[in-house]
Amino acid sequence: MATGSGGGGLVSNHGRQEAASNSVQSGAAVAAAAAMCNAPGSGSAAPPGSPPVLGLHREPVYNWQATKSSLKERFAFLFNNELLSDVRFIVGKGRQAQRIPAHKFVLAAGSAVFDAMFNGGMATTSAEIELPDVEPAAFLALLRFLYSDEIHIGPETVMTTLYTAKKYAVPALEGHCVEFLTKHLRADNALMLLTQARLFDEPQLASLCLDIIDKSTADAINAEGFTDIDLDTLCAVLERDTLSIRENRLFGAVVRWAEAECYRQQLPPTSENKQKVLGKALPLIRFPLMTVEEFAAGKQITKNNTAKILMNPTVCMCVCVCVCVCAEYCNATLTSYTFIMFLLCPNKSNHRNQFDILSCATGPAQSGILFDREVVNLFLHFTVNPKPRVDYIDRPRCCLRGEECSINRFQQVESRWGYSGTSDRIRFNVNKRISIVGFGLYGSIHGPTDYQVNIQVTSYSDSSN
Repeated sequence: MATGSGGGGLVSNHGRQEAASNSVQSGAAVAAAAAMCNAPGSGSAAPPGSPPVLGLHREPVYNWQATKSSLKERFAFLFNNELLSDVRFIVGKGRQAQRIPAHKFVLAAGSAVFDAMFNGGMATTSAEIELPDVEPAAFLALLRFLYSDEIHIGPETVMTTLYTAKKYAVPALEGHCVEFLTKHLRADNALMLLTQARLFDEPQLASLCLDIIDKSTADAINAEGFTDIDLDTLCAVLERDTLSIRENRLFGAVVRWAEAECYRQQLPPTSENKQKVLGKALPLIRFPLMTVEEFAAGKQITKNNTAKILMNPTVCMCVCVCVCVCAEYCNATLTSYTFIMFLLCPNKSNHRNQFDILSCATGPAQSGILFDREVVNLFLHFTVNPKPRVDYIDRPRCCLRGEECSINRFQQVESRWGYSGTSDRIRFNVNKRISIVGFGLYGSIHGPTDYQVNIQVTSYSDSSN
């Protein structure tokens, strides 16, 4: 018994689609078909204990060609049919395995991999070939396409069908799978599909997924499957300059991912282990883009639990180190208490009076994922000048891309222009999606004046275009 060639890991299939069974006729027709199939030269009965052969034609064999008016119909009739078959595949593993008949000529005509398998220099001579890494439903979808050009793809089988089409080099079916995924692409499944697109080397699908993630970042990272993506996919997202989300919310999502990854690796979800599993993803979080309040966000505290906060090792480290470098950055010596107030609330003139409503640093600063020195440097980055060097990217993220253009209603005004009370507008035509990032209003040249303005952006579609 031969074993089919490998080709990448099997993608998990969350649900199984039963192979579509061809119609089974009853009575004498069934008996006649069974007798013909068991006759010499028409195939042998399956041995006891072998995988079931499901979905086969059970029609009278004699003169079946007369009922098929086209070549497509005749080949479609042979799909998953023991009639004239000269090879069988044992597809799947264990009790889920199925025994599927096929015809070498048809497979070799539609796939270079099958052609090499049956006709190449190391062609197999076995009548049965094992394919343990392929799902039966996906393999049947591949065969149906090769026999009849029919496409049977569903949400449960599209990824395994894409894997099978790639394994056996059937690019037309690959294209149909990618098209199916593109039509069903949403913010809540974009990250999962991005993982699969990267795995299967589908750059077009990956680009579409990233565009959706850019536009709906919050929905994407809040989706159920976000914590299931792999580290490389997480890094591919964090590297983006075009994410539309605040950095502190992005950090919160990354912490959730790190906790899930700890459980996958059977590690306790401690701060040290979260830092470990994040690895190369951690430097991609742009902490300098946060406000000092976001960096130090957390539960509210009062003067009564000040001592408890100061007992926190990282806060104490901030105090000790910052007091030492205070003369360099601030030209003053601050008490520990006041310096914490300065860090957490730099714009307040009376730090002590504002302390009742301050937030304790239980966000990134107190997550334990950052080293103490990094926390200190980031606090100083937020609050003092000159700013110390930090090992994190400070380049802003912007979800708007492309060239910025300005449209002016008037290039210049040489004489008096008055307002009559009617709507004043700028109308322009575009042939691609645009984003309006701002507008300008021009008032009287005779000095400051108060205006009441109603701004509307409307979309007008010309039916003649």
